[in-house]
Amino acid sequence: MKMTTPIRRYFSLILIIISTAILSPSCRKVVEIDSVEKQLFLDEHIIGCYKDGHEFFVYNEKIHQMAINPIRHTVRLQDDTQSEYCHIRLESYPRSIGITILADLYVGENDGQSSYKLIFECSKVEDGKIWLWNKENKIGTIIPEH
Repeated sequence: MKMTTPIRRYFSLILIIISTAILSPSCRKVVEIDSVEKQLFLDEHIIGCYKDGHEFFVYNEKIHQMAINPIRHTVRLQDDTQSEYCHIRLESYPRSIGITILADLYVGENDGQSSYKLIFECSKVEDGKIWLWNKENKIGTIIPEH
């Protein structure tokens, strides 16, 4: 049976749509690596906060506690005395790379607290963790997916 031209066009269009739908999820968005600090951060795997590509507060399950509130979009890492902590409050929880979100970051140490209002780019999602990067301040944070 020979297909007529309009049917052949519709059939071809349907095949293209189905192929696109099947292949789209396998396409990964590529995040630009625009600094050495970002590359150093993306090579890290420990939950915590990083500045200029180096850790300044990382989670150690032996001496720290972790609290995650998915409703408030917060993650808090702290030591047992609560004198050292990293607290991040996200506008929303990112689900895929390339998304930008507004966040408040608070880092406390014995000598005081630093606070930042940052726009993070979701730069990596892997192994149950999310890598968030702020280009302007070269601050990154790795948080658990919830």
